[in-house]
Amino acid sequence: VVTGYAKISKNSFTGTSVTVTADQLMSVSKTNVLGALQTFDPSFRIAENNLAGSNPNNVPELYIRGRSGVGVMELDKDAVSQSALSNNPNTPIFIMDGFQITVQQVFDLDMNRVQSVTILKDASATAIYGSRAANGVVVVTTKAPEEGKLRVSYNMNMAINASDLSDYNLMNAKEKLQAELDAGLYDSDDLYTQQLLRMDYAERLERVKKGVNTYWLSQPLHVAVGHKHSLYVEGGDQSVRYGIDVNYQANPGVMKKSSRDRFGIGFLLSYNLNNKLLFRNKLTVDKVKAKESPYGSFKDYAKANPYDQIYDEDGNLIKSYQPHVSTSNRFLNPLYESTLNHKDNTTYTEWTDNFDFDWFISEHFRLKARVSYSERTDKQEK
Repeated sequence: VVTGYAKISKNSFTGTSVTVTADQLMSVSKTNVLGALQTFDPSFRIAENNLAGSNPNNVPELYIRGRSGVGVMELDKDAVSQSALSNNPNTPIFIMDGFQITVQQVFDLDMNRVQSVTILKDASATAIYGSRAANGVVVVTTKAPEEGKLRVSYNMNMAINASDLSDYNLMNAKEKLQAELDAGLYDSDDLYTQQLLRMDYAERLERVKKGVNTYWLSQPLHVAVGHKHSLYVEGGDQSVRYGIDVNYQANPGVMKKSSRDRFGIGFLLSYNLNNKLLFRNKLTVDKVKAKESPYGSFKDYAKANPYDQIYDEDGNLIKSYQPHVSTSNRFLNPLYESTLNHKDNTTYTEWTDNFDFDWFISEHFRLKARVSYSERTDKQEK
C-alpha cells in the first residue's frame, strides 16, 4: 500500500484502502483519473453540478464517505475554479509522489503517466497526515523513468462532447401560447387592459401561425472535439535516470467559445548511489488559458419563449422583446450578449520544483526529506 510517505506491506497495513493500477484505470477511462476512480470505489464520488454543466473550466467537488459539512461560496471566483467551494470541508487531500497537489492538477493529469492510485479512507490516514486527512487521502504514484536506451513514446486521445437535451420537455410555440391563455395571462378585469392583452395575444398567435417556433436550447451549443497529446522521453542507467514530459490539452466546451487549453512540460532527474543514497528532482511548468462562453447562462435559453423570433424580417438580431401588458419585465434576447465583445478569460502560468532525498543509513535507519516550491502568476480579462 502506497501511503505517500512509504510503501507498506498489505499484511501489516491495518487501514482501509483501495488500490487501482494503471491498466485498471485505462480500461475505464483514458481521459480522466477522477472519473475512473468512481468505478472502483463506491465511497469516492464526484458531486454533479447541473449549473456548471459540461463547462471545461469547472473544478469538480469530490468527497469520500459522503459530505461532512458545507463550505463558504466565494462571490468573486475566477473562471478556472468558479464552481469550487472555499474551504470546502468535504474535499480529500491529494498526494502525488509524496507531495501534496491540488484537485486541478489531478484533473489535468496525463493518464499515461499514472502507475497506481491508492485511496486511504479511515483513521489510519489521519495517523499519517494529521487532521487534514479527515476526509480521506488519494495517493497518486507516477511511472518512474526506466533504465536503458533512450525511449520516446507518444500518446493522443480525442473526445467528442455533445449536449443531451432529451431531459428538457419544453412546450413548443403553440403549446406555450395556449398554456398562457388557459392560465389567464391575457385576461383582466379592466376593459382597457383586457383589450391590450388581447392585442398581445393576437400578435403572438399570428407569429405562431406563420411558423415561428424557436428552439432556444440549441442556440448556444455546438459539438466540441477535444484532443490531448503527450510526448515522453526517458532513459539512463542504474545510477542516473531522466524523463522529459511534454503535453498539450485542448478542451473546448459544448457552450460556444468556451474552452480550456493547457500546455505543460516537465523534467525529472534521479541519481541513485549504490541503493544507499537517492536524489530526485522534478521541475514542471504549466500554462493554462481558460475562456468562459460569451453566450451567458444556459438557463436564460430555457426560459425564452418559443414564439419569439431570434432575427427580425431584415435579418438583424432582435435585442429584446415586448413584455406582457401585465408585467414590466422586458425579456432580453440571450444571444445578444455574445455580440458585445464580452470577455471572461483567465490565463495562468505555474511552475513547481519538487526535490526528494533518501538516505538508507542502515538496515534499520532511513533519513528522508522532501522540499517543494511552487509559484503561480495569474492574468484575468473581463
